[in-house]
Amino acid sequence: MKESDLFEPLKQFLSNDMNCEKVFAEVVDLDVVSKHGNVYIGVEMKTSLNFKVIEQAARRKHLVDYMFILVPKPKHYHAQLILDWLKHLEIGLIYFDEKAYRNKVSIYFWGKRQRSAKRFKIADYIDEELDILNVGGVKGGESITPYKNTIDKIKHALYMNEDGLTIEEILLKVQTHYATPKPSVVATLQAQWNQKWCEVFVKDKERYFKMKEDYREEYWNEYIGLSREVRALRKA
Repeated sequence: MKESDLFEPLKQFLSNDMNCEKVFAEVVDLDVVSKHGNVYIGVEMKTSLNFKVIEQAARRKHLVDYMFILVPKPKHYHAQLILDWLKHLEIGLIYFDEKAYRNKVSIYFWGKRQRSAKRFKIADYIDEELDILNVGGVKGGESITPYKNTIDKIKHALYMNEDGLTIEEILLKVQTHYATPKPSVVATLQAQWNQKWCEVFVKDKERYFKMKEDYREEYWNEYIGLSREVRALRKA
């Protein structure tokens, strides 16, 4: 079993049994984040309860109101020392029982509500357009990152404006993930790895960004494919 195999059963449990309105995957450093009213629940998923996942959950518990670890239910219950350690850390434990006929996912025990960091709001890091495509527990390179989501939106804006846009015009059309959008987007679009599709030129003493002509067809095919995937997931 892979970590990503645990995501769908967990998502169903959070939605149906815990009445969470939204379930998101791969938010910041958390495998799964769900929302119930103004309460956010974080879950770290692993195929076994080990030191690594406990350490991850402990480091990230301040990001959400309640923190859990989800693992497959063991044949014999975990050592009391480990369970006491989790309770001391105020982290809850969720089991996935593949053999159960019903209620394959269940809470073994709750942790305590966390006092989240004052300057950090998990809601600011959730992008519903992005997270609908992600699955919790996948490797970092396989998920859709905030950076990729920003670039995709900029590409679409430039595709729709063939003559190019200034940085101010781009930022009016695209909400980015950057804390300092203007210098960050300028540096990103001029980076070597974006030269395949982005052209920079000066007109009337202003710098413009434009999608290269030989990339436009390739982009459109990618965009259509992604749009179909999003629509299919939303209908599911």
